[in-house]
Amino acid sequence: MEGQLEDLLDKHGVKIFYTDQLDGTALYVAKHNTVVVNTELSEFDTKLAILHELAHAMYHRDFYDLYKQVKKLHSKMEYEANTFMIDYMIDEHDNKFNYSMMFEHFNFNMGMESQFQR
Repeated sequence: MEGQLEDLLDKHGVKIFYTDQLDGTALYVAKHNTVVVNTELSEFDTKLAILHELAHAMYHRDFYDLYKQVKKLHSKMEYEANTFMIDYMIDEHDNKFNYSMMFEHFNFNMGMESQFQR
């Protein structure tokens, strides 16, 4: 993992735990401020998963119960986590990141695409 991402994890006190016992790509455990990542992911997908879950740690840690209970807030929080992940990747690549590939990769709603065009 590169330095800038490690710095963000350290700044927010987020720990990373890797396991092959996870059904999805990754998840954020607010109670322990920990991101659990599936070891089966590629390096690229691992980074994307960590970025997405880091956004939950940064922005949603205190709202975890609402995340689970209120569908509208759940959707909003997922959108915010995806936005953070994509912005980070675009910035990291000096605005030359292939955001269309990212949308295809995650099957994002095309309504989000116009937000990231620069």
